[in-house]
Amino acid sequence: MSGLDAVVFDFGIVLSSPPGLFDAHARALGVPASLIAQHYEEGRGLWDGGGPAEEYWGPFLERIGLTPTDDLIAQSVATDLAQWLPLRDEAHRILRDCRAAGHRVVVLSNAPVEMAAAMEGADWRADVDDLFVSGPLRLMKPDPEFYRLVAERVGARLAFIDDREPNVAAARELGWEAHLWVDDADTRAWLTELGILS
Repeated sequence: MSGLDAVVFDFGIVLSSPPGLFDAHARALGVPASLIAQHYEEGRGLWDGGGPAEEYWGPFLERIGLTPTDDLIAQSVATDLAQWLPLRDEAHRILRDCRAAGHRVVVLSNAPVEMAAAMEGADWRADVDDLFVSGPLRLMKPDPEFYRLVAERVGARLAFIDDREPNVAAARELGWEAHLWVDDADTRAWLTELGILS
């Protein structure tokens, strides 16, 4: 793909998919993992959109039958970040391979302010040129303004991978090459088909 400005990756699921996320929270909170899974997504946009952790975790803890405290909220935040922050080995290889092929690598993620800070200190940060995280920016996919911000700062010729169809559709509307994530092998195949990887 000639003239490409960057390869843009969603973070959660596309690069990081903690298999034990609900189990880790269940162990920390002393409740069933099924209860965590039932309520985990509810209201998550409040935190990912830049709101304070207690606006999400306080109601979450109440829904699973616990009384929110500052310590319990801080523990839940720490558990969540620790589970999401590491990349899968193959996903990390794909990032490095894109850069080795001469391409700028960007992460575009709906994630809270605390995760944005953790990402800056992650061991994989050196393999990513630019981070665009919803929490600090107060913009969330699939808001077109979030994509326009990336294009303004990085360039308009972008290849983008995300695991949510609305996010992929929004990118296509702005003229990006966009692909719905399936797994790492499919990501590598798509990037190879575009000529980004060989």
